[in-house]
Amino acid sequence: MTQEKGVVVKIGELLEKAGVVSENELGKRLEISNVIGQPIGQTMVQLGSLSEQQLLAVVEVQSLLLDGALSLDVAGKTVRLLCDDELSLEEALRKVGFTSRFAEGSRLGKLLIAAGLVADEDLWSALGQCLRTCSPLGHSILQLGILTPAAVADALAVQRRIRAGEITAEEGIRQLESHHVNHEEADSDSATTLLPRKD
Repeated sequence: MTQEKGVVVKIGELLEKAGVVSENELGKRLEISNVIGQPIGQTMVQLGSLSEQQLLAVVEVQSLLLDGALSLDVAGKTVRLLCDDELSLEEALRKVGFTSRFAEGSRLGKLLIAAGLVADEDLWSALGQCLRTCSPLGHSILQLGILTPAAVADALAVQRRIRAGEITAEEGIRQLESHHVNHEEADSDSATTLLPRKD
């Protein structure tokens, strides 16, 4: 049984559910976060409770919860494997019974790179933004202006279809490539239309 789509579980709540921190420990870290004015995830990285890579993985698990692709119980088990057993996200998802299309084919960053929508350096900038704000990758890409809202919406829609098993990762990448070409052509046509006429 998965979560309903749109359910938001905060990073701290997810870490407590996983048993990574106790309710008392979480409360103390939240106090520190409020004092210094930064997200709880970043505070936990600075205190040595999480590595940056683990935080990025937890943010992605949070995104899977928001999409309704994971139940809260399975998400908690995944986060525990990430943090206690120090598994990668792909390994943790496989261990809790996620199919390979979730573990390997539907990572947003990989889809965007494969489709040629973002450069490696832009992806790293967005991942850095994820760490600073504990926001999902799509939000960070928008905040940095790397892609338009329409392009991010297209990518997230393709990602959801891959996770639902409606299309393969390869088909999703081809769709994103096609959308990208169509958007570029539309932008080019608009620019041409706006050019002043030469008599």
